[in-house]
Amino acid sequence: MENFLVIVNQVAVLFILIGIGFFLRKINMFNHETVKGVTNIVMYAVTPCVIIRSFNREMNTELLHGLLLTFAVATISYIFCILMSYLLVRDKDDSRARIFRFAIIFSNTGFMGIPIYQAVLGDIGVFYGSIYIAMFNVFSWTYGYSMMEGKTKKISLKKAIINPGVLSTIIGVIIFSAGIPLPGLLEMPMSYMAALNTPLPMLIIGFYLAALRLSDFKDIKQYYIIALKLIILPVLAIALSYLFGVRGDVFLICAIAISTPSAASTTMFSELFGRDSALASRIVSLSTLLSIITLPILITLAQGLAY
Repeated sequence: MENFLVIVNQVAVLFILIGIGFFLRKINMFNHETVKGVTNIVMYAVTPCVIIRSFNREMNTELLHGLLLTFAVATISYIFCILMSYLLVRDKDDSRARIFRFAIIFSNTGFMGIPIYQAVLGDIGVFYGSIYIAMFNVFSWTYGYSMMEGKTKKISLKKAIINPGVLSTIIGVIIFSAGIPLPGLLEMPMSYMAALNTPLPMLIIGFYLAALRLSDFKDIKQYYIIALKLIILPVLAIALSYLFGVRGDVFLICAIAISTPSAASTTMFSELFGRDSALASRIVSLSTLLSIITLPILITLAQGLAY
């Protein structure tokens, strides 16, 4: 119960920040152009600083083993989610089915994940979580891109590698494995930038939640997809990880990553390929809203199993 209340408090803090973003949009102090600029700052400046700083530590075999294990679990979990999406998601409209599948495969491991990793485990949480973010970028820009486009031949390997999440992880791994500490002149400004990682993404999420209307709650199918995303797949993944002997911080980080709501890139890819971006945005927003209930329960469950 004590662990549960701690997690509830941590998630509640995030949702208060989301509420501020919601309010700022309602009073017209936050618009699409502003959010686009803030999103770019988070993606290209803040997140890389957070990831690189998390690798600024002395290498030891235990951390290296945890890093490799996180890579393996993250890769297997994405393959698992892809397979389950084809087994569990059906729709007469192929375009809607593609949006639904993307929404349950790809979690908000960056914007929503990093603040929770940091709140639950500190910098070591970001250290392991950055691998999950890197794998998110690899899978979303290869399989996700191809699936949403509707053509299986075109896979953007360049975009899978040349992006802030993967590049900053590569830089971090080099720093970690080579034992090169960040000089104080760089570490201090990077720590200031990293401090923006929790408030700015939450304001962005609040901005998009403020666009929800009462009519957005009527589509019954979306609740089935959200239940898959927030409950069924995380519980199955947590159970399988436990059965295969994964424990400790790696187990907890992977459980948090797969339990976060649908990724904002669900909307981005829907807009890119002319699919129903309103439906995609609705699933992302509603899954984020409902995750305030599911996240504390799943994280508490994972904590109980992890140690």
